[in-house]
Amino acid sequence: MFLYSPSKIDIIKEEIITHKVVKALELDDNRKRELVKKLVPGFICKIALNFAGTIGSETYNQFDTGKYEYYSYILKKE
Repeated sequence: MFLYSPSKIDIIKEEIITHKVVKALELDDNRKRELVKKLVPGFICKIALNFAGTIGSETYNQFDTGKYEYYSYILKKE
C-alpha cells in the first residue's frame, strides 16, 4: 500500500547554468569521444555522440545556442 503525504517545497534558489554545462561538455569532449569509439558499435556512434553531448552534436548545439536551457535548483522541504 502506498501512502501519499503532500508536503510543501520552497524554491530557495533557481539559476540557469547552461553556460557552465556547455563549458563542461567542451572540457569532457575528448574523453567521451574515446569512450564511444572504444565501446559503441560503429553504426550507432553518431547516436551515442549526440547522447553524450559532444561538440558539434545536436544536443551540444542546442545548449550552445541557448535553445535548450539547463537549470539548477536548491529546494527546501518543510
